[in-house]
Amino acid sequence: MPKHLEKIISNLHWILLLWVIFHHYSLWEVYQLKVDSVKAKKSTVLSKIKRLEKKKEQMSDFLANVEAAKDRVKTVTKQVEHLQKQLPIEVSDTENLHIISTLAKSLNIQNIFLAPKTEKLHGFYYSRIYEFKARGTFLQFLVLLEGISNSTRVFNIRNMKLEKDKKKQKGRFQLVEGTVAIEAYRQNRSYHEDSGIEAIEKKYSAESDSKKKKNKRKDKKRRGKRKKRRRK
Repeated sequence: MPKHLEKIISNLHWILLLWVIFHHYSLWEVYQLKVDSVKAKKSTVLSKIKRLEKKKEQMSDFLANVEAAKDRVKTVTKQVEHLQKQLPIEVSDTENLHIISTLAKSLNIQNIFLAPKTEKLHGFYYSRIYEFKARGTFLQFLVLLEGISNSTRVFNIRNMKLEKDKKKQKGRFQLVEGTVAIEAYRQNRSYHEDSGIEAIEKKYSAESDSKKKKNKRKDKKRRGKRKKRRRK
């Protein structure tokens, strides 16, 4: 047997040992690469989970705020409806003019001029201005305003202008020329206060359904790509 073969055979166990070590080292490298890959994926997954948890918290807060806002809107809507019912169904110009002029005459206010203006629509109610002009003392006008505010009818003093009477005066009480805009109200029976909640919920539901469909299509594409990769 050639000497070089004898040397190889005599050192065969070392050669086998080196081969085993190299083979196991290669396997270890492959294993380590897989471990590193899994760790990287784990880190990515944990990061995604944290982001999703944060989004979940934000969504919970958002939904809580939405519910609170809906409750506030419902409360305001009920208040508007309640206020609307407090207003008279019809307004009689004749009766209103009579109430105001009778009160003014009882206070001995002079030169009374009283006329209704055009009625205006304000959503759930109508308003009408009664223009009142007269001559009297400052105190008489104050008592007149108090009487109007205490009336069983819903009146509002829109504005008032008092000017010193230009005529020469002999009495001890200063006379003034007064112009008062007295506002009356009635219901708009055809008006219904819409909270707008149903329309918002429908819109939100439609947008949510659209997003779900898009996400389903994206998931389907991703699954298709994964299957192709596995086949390769």
